[in-house]
Amino acid sequence: MKRFVFIDVLKAIAIIAVVLYHFGYAPAGYLGVDLFLVINGFLLSTKFGELETVLGGVDFLSIELYDFRQYFLPVLLYACSGVLAGCCRTPIKICRNT
Repeated sequence: MKRFVFIDVLKAIAIIAVVLYHFGYAPAGYLGVDLFLVINGFLLSTKFGELETVLGGVDFLSIELYDFRQYFLPVLLYACSGVLAGCCRTPIKICRNT
């Protein structure tokens, strides 16, 4: 995939804007999130275009399975470990009304 250096600079600006917004220095820094999402949408669309020309078509099922393995499973593992850690730290009280 062709590397767009200017887009990397725009992504860095978007991230810095969001960080400055959270620290109270950039009142419109939340727009950095929109910019970041637009840039990523552009990069994904160019990737789909490359896949279509190389493979003769885009197999959306394999892309979705890759995304599932790449993103959802680690998040699920992280969430389950957080629940498990919370359950182990919190004592379970059993109340009996006798």
